[in-house]
Amino acid sequence: MSRVSPIAVLLAVICSTPPAAVAIWSIGRTLSQMSNPCVRWDGGGRHGWSDSLGPNGPCKSITVQGESKLRAATMGALIPGGVLLGAVLGMIGLAVSRRRLILAGAFLMLAETLAVFTIAPLTLIAGLGFVILARQAPHAQVQL
Repeated sequence: MSRVSPIAVLLAVICSTPPAAVAIWSIGRTLSQMSNPCVRWDGGGRHGWSDSLGPNGPCKSITVQGESKLRAATMGALIPGGVLLGAVLGMIGLAVSRRRLILAGAFLMLAETLAVFTIAPLTLIAGLGFVILARQAPHAQVQL
């Protein structure tokens, strides 16, 4: 079985590391906000809560999020989680020379390009890079 060249694997790592790093940062930020007792989640549109800030209190300031914890967790799993999964699938596919894994990673990256406006150029470059590099991977051979 032929393998993808080490240069192609290195190129895939270089292209997919920036969107994966942003995805990891985004997931970490969401998780830290969800575990922070000084963040209030207002998913139902309720504005009738009260809180007090004092010098001896646990919170020096209060942050209010306009979405529920469930929505934040769902969006964190779907958007940055999809980018991270696409990067991992593409890199693993290249490392083991599996065209279908590479194409699955490319598909996820290109699909996420529509959802992640701020890093869309990064996911677009990574997705197109995976598509181009998938051409170098060997086809799956069916044994009869």
